[in-house]
Amino acid sequence: MLQTILIGNLGADAVLKEINGKKFISFRVAHSERKQDKVTWVSVLRYAENNQAILPYLTKGTQVFVSGEISARAYQNHAGEIVPDLSIMAEKIQLLGGRNGNTQNDSAQLAQQPAIFAQNDIPQTQPKAKQPNLDDAGLPF
Repeated sequence: MLQTILIGNLGADAVLKEINGKKFISFRVAHSERKQDKVTWVSVLRYAENNQAILPYLTKGTQVFVSGEISARAYQNHAGEIVPDLSIMAEKIQLLGGRNGNTQNDSAQLAQQPAIFAQNDIPQTQPKAKQPNLDDAGLPF
């Protein structure tokens, strides 16, 4: 299994698809190199079962963090050229902001929904502060 992480912007609104009787959230993410005029497109699929709450937030231009298993294949496009296709089976999707990373406009909406959707569908939280060791406090037990 080949794991990867990706940060990029959605090229279009995410859609709900059914493949072999299973529902998936599907969208494409664009990543551009700062120093080059090169854009890489990556297709993303995520099991939709218990994950559909994120669908309204996956709109064109939204910046996302995606991690999961990556795969590559080649296909023939409409012009007859052989081109590569990268795809990720997402284990985790995190919303980073609206178009161009504008989180101010989206902050009220995002506050109502978990920002991270992981494989077990439990929102990720900050690690808890370490509890003090009571033995160090001089307690007799």
